[in-house]
Amino acid sequence: MSTTPIKRKRATHNPTASSHVHKDRYTIVQTGLTVGMIFVLATLIVVFYISFRDVQSKSTIQLKLPRSVADLKVINKEFNQLGTDHFYSLFSLFSSLYILKQTFCVPGSLWLNLWAGNSFGLMLGFPLVCFLTTVGASGCYWMSNVLLKRIVAKLFEKRIEDFSVKLQRHSDDLFWYLTFLRIVPFTPNWLLNLASPIVGVP
Repeated sequence: MSTTPIKRKRATHNPTASSHVHKDRYTIVQTGLTVGMIFVLATLIVVFYISFRDVQSKSTIQLKLPRSVADLKVINKEFNQLGTDHFYSLFSLFSSLYILKQTFCVPGSLWLNLWAGNSFGLMLGFPLVCFLTTVGASGCYWMSNVLLKRIVAKLFEKRIEDFSVKLQRHSDDLFWYLTFLRIVPFTPNWLLNLASPIVGVP
């Protein structure tokens, strides 16, 4: 009595299905990050609003972003008077304002840096500004990557092309080149933050 061996079908790898799985996972991660960042930004806006109302109610001047040395002196004088009793409100106001300003590319970093040094001192002000700058720049990078990539690419097409060419020239020392651009602002930092995800800077 002869038996016929059962042929087992060999498992085949379907690259199309695998790519769909990876694409779906990427979409889920992107959606999660987007929702998370929107929540963080909304929280920062609420914190800014509450702390601004609290500080403004105790201040004798109309609070505004400093745009000159004279404005900075007036605000510093007012904050120095409020600082002892309302430190946490001032800290929350400054931190949320700085991050939102960096994220939405609002000019005025110089005045806020001077403000931090005067109000919080060197030991707290310097690391605070470094941290807030990093968080705000990351938020700007995310916003460009997820929400504004096409718009930014169209509005700044020529400048982004030039930036991409310069990055290719410095591909071997990319970290030091980007550090140089941050320290010596030939290219505005806000444009670096917006253009980086478009030209492939991780």
